[in-house]
Amino acid sequence: MASKRRKADAAEKAADTTKMGDYPLPQGYRDVSNQEIFKNHVLCAQFLRDYSNCKMLADVQPEDIEDISERFTSIMGTKVEGDTIKRIRLKNPHGEDNELYAVSLIEHKSDVDYDVAMQLLHYISNIWRDYARNRRYQTENGDWVEANKAKSFRYPPILPIVYYEGTGRWTAGMQLRDRVLTVEGLEEYIPDFAYHLVGIRDFDNAQLLDKADEMSLIMLLNKIQTAEDLHRMLDAPGELINRIVNNSPENVLDIILDVVYLLCRKVNIPGDETREILSQLKEGRNMGYLFENMEHMDIQEERRKTREAREELQQKVAELERTRAELAQIKAQLEEVSKR
Repeated sequence: MASKRRKADAAEKAADTTKMGDYPLPQGYRDVSNQEIFKNHVLCAQFLRDYSNCKMLADVQPEDIEDISERFTSIMGTKVEGDTIKRIRLKNPHGEDNELYAVSLIEHKSDVDYDVAMQLLHYISNIWRDYARNRRYQTENGDWVEANKAKSFRYPPILPIVYYEGTGRWTAGMQLRDRVLTVEGLEEYIPDFAYHLVGIRDFDNAQLLDKADEMSLIMLLNKIQTAEDLHRMLDAPGELINRIVNNSPENVLDIILDVVYLLCRKVNIPGDETREILSQLKEGRNMGYLFENMEHMDIQEERRKTREAREELQQKVAELERTRAELAQIKAQLEEVSKR
């Protein structure tokens, strides 16, 4: 399914006649969503190992992860772009199979979503209901009954994660009870849980590169929103970044290519240079050419144009206010004349 969708996207991109600078856009590349990044189990495993702060996930591998997001789209009758649900099967110290779920909400907007805890609660309750619905056990008399009727039945743990790429500080409450009105005497009856926040700007570039994996490289690239961000990235050791991409599986490298393509568009690198950057990365697994060409980016120019446009708008608004004041004055004078 994902492969077919990717081919369709690539075909659509190939047919696109959009221009970048004076050159056609490179063919076969597209804007990659964070949901697609998290659906890649190599990248998801890296993210959980590096950023979940969960000891149980310290050694999680791609083959331990199953994406069940689509299942809950049909169960819940709704889908929010960017949400992913993973079922993770791990062995405990006794060699027994353990099942854990991870729900991730991806917030890439600049505005904080203050209702994420309620969204997570919706997923958590449906995961547990589905888990119980699909399990049975046999009684002593041979009858099969729902597993959650047994005293020993336990629901699986769920790790709720919010991945935030916004530039502003995350100001939403970190627990469910922060979203519920507190009434004296009812505090102990309010259900509660906390979610784990991974804010992309809570990590500096050195911390990200210290992980030395593809997920952290993607996070580093996605951090770039300003000229200052870009210059800090250019200070990163190119040899380390090249070592990361040298060992990348093809399906992961394809995602990195899409992220780099989006970055090139963001900083207005001309189409021919973008094509060469992507070729160097795909064929030679070398990001050095990207670093060289980023020096010519025009984020600062775009910011200057934005500032000038804002100032021009403010001037026009001021002129409009002056015109309104003059019209009001003329109207008052005419009314005075008519009274005479």
